[in-house]
Amino acid sequence: MLRWFPVIARRGQALAFGLTALLCGAIQTLGAEPPPHPPPEQKSDQPQGVGSREIWFGVDASARNWLVYSGGTHAPWDDIHGDGWRLRSTAGYGRYSYNFDASTRVNVEKSVADVLVGYQVRLGSLTAKGFVGGALLNTAFEVPSKSLRLGEQKFGFKTALELWLNLGPDAWTSLDLSYADTRALASARSRLGYRVLPTVSIGVEGVFNHTNLEGQIQMSQTTTTHGNARLGGFARYEWFGGEISASGGLAGDVVEARATGDLDLLHRPEVYGTLNLILQF
Repeated sequence: MLRWFPVIARRGQALAFGLTALLCGAIQTLGAEPPPHPPPEQKSDQPQGVGSREIWFGVDASARNWLVYSGGTHAPWDDIHGDGWRLRSTAGYGRYSYNFDASTRVNVEKSVADVLVGYQVRLGSLTAKGFVGGALLNTAFEVPSKSLRLGEQKFGFKTALELWLNLGPDAWTSLDLSYADTRALASARSRLGYRVLPTVSIGVEGVFNHTNLEGQIQMSQTTTTHGNARLGGFARYEWFGGEISASGGLAGDVVEARATGDLDLLHRPEVYGTLNLILQF
């Protein structure tokens, strides 16, 4: 079973919510499992003056799930690449399915939205961004064979940390972490990239998404599912004012056998693919 999207948050101020919602009309997804919404990556040596707003759109799909997402960040008093405060809003929608047992299939539909306030600082080759705010999670579970449909809505605290480090002129690495107490949603994504051209990077990525589903119908009778893991590669093209990236590889559940405690890091592996566009203005 696949689940996505890191999300976390305590209620922010009404003013921050209003500004962010207006400036970042988002549709980010957390249906099938996600990563995230994959957060935008920042190149710390990019020139100033590109603008104070950033928006992104993306799609993510594999054999058992799909999601679409969007979001935006606004720097009210700074350039989007400079130090200073940030307002961010994201939203998304997705679906996934899995087999509870040999005869029971479960379809899951998720939507998520969050509003965050944060700060960005550049320390030489390192760019760091931290956010806190609130997240809303809607989940619906359907078991067609039993004519059963369950749903829940949760609001909670969310926090996120995004790090970008230039490793000389040709290489870079990034780490994105997030946590939300709506079902203990947590996510981590790490990338290592190499610039084959000044505007083109290729590299490898690893992703882990976790959610607390104890007591839910998502728990099988013989295993405990801790989340979803990915291992793949990516290609990224950037220009002054934006970037487009695509990634792909293998994704699977992180499953623990209840009887033995054995851990399968890529249970029922399948191919995944993502496409993400970022625009700055």
